[in-house]
Amino acid sequence: MKKYFFSVCIEVNNRGATIYRSLQSILGQKIRDFECIIVDNNSTDNSMMEISSFFESKEFLENPFPYTIKSSSVGELQNWNKPLEYATGRYIAILEGDDQFLENHLLEAKNFLDREDGVGLYISQSTRGSNFPLSGVIKSNDYLNFQIKMSSTPAPSQSIFIREHLEKIFFYNVNEYIYAPEMDLYLRICQAGYDVFVSNTATINRDIEGRPKSFKLEGFIDRFTILKTWGPYLNNINPIQLRKSLCRQLFRKYLTHIVLGSGMEAGIWKVLSVELKYINYLLFLQYFLLKIVAIGMHLLGLLGIVIKVYKGRMNNKKENL
Repeated sequence: MKKYFFSVCIEVNNRGATIYRSLQSILGQKIRDFECIIVDNNSTDNSMMEISSFFESKEFLENPFPYTIKSSSVGELQNWNKPLEYATGRYIAILEGDDQFLENHLLEAKNFLDREDGVGLYISQSTRGSNFPLSGVIKSNDYLNFQIKMSSTPAPSQSIFIREHLEKIFFYNVNEYIYAPEMDLYLRICQAGYDVFVSNTATINRDIEGRPKSFKLEGFIDRFTILKTWGPYLNNINPIQLRKSLCRQLFRKYLTHIVLGSGMEAGIWKVLSVELKYINYLLFLQYFLLKIVAIGMHLLGLLGIVIKVYKGRMNNKKENL
């Protein structure tokens, strides 16, 4: 059996609007030393139709690459590990179903990784948003401390990581994390002694559907879990200050998005259930006051609507007179 340098792993969950373009971006790669593993998690849209259409298309048949298509019926987060179970490549290149590789993505990564056996995590820049704040080779301990601070975390599609260490495969920890298990994955790679390389080149086109960024409260819950799990590995960093910093970020995000509703209050208590043993009474009071402010903002918004409707009706009555 041929051993590929990369396994391009795609987890699919209702990506019918974008998955065809994602697969086209793999077709456009300047090297062919890879396999493509696709696992669909019981998509209810036209994802599988789009996937089948791509692999039956003339453009693919004229320039094919090896691929495997599987299906699963697990949770969306659990499905992230399914492509890794079938992968055989030396390195895993994640591609989310709404992202694209630019044509040099795998070529540039291979050219570097061929020379640097000690690097276990290769990070590319994205064409969307600000660049990752580090560059070049970062020693494992330095990156571990940086990642625990969680000031910036590369998205899954921006990362290429070594598949196994000491015959043990690197899987996402989907049992302890509910939104962003890649944070823990990067830390475990560094803990195994691998350095990290951050490229200056943007070779990933993220979120090709162009959806606006949204606030994911689950991401904050995972950050608290990171602090609980990885806090003992911090060097010269005060974990209490990091927790307070996360709380301040949470307050700002919560207030910014409170008008969206969508069970935000319930989410706050989820955070508390994870972090309660670490939060002192002052922080608990801050959460409580934040909830009061949020309710007040809702009431003020409703009052404004009532006043606007009332004034409109009064003006209509005057015009009728």
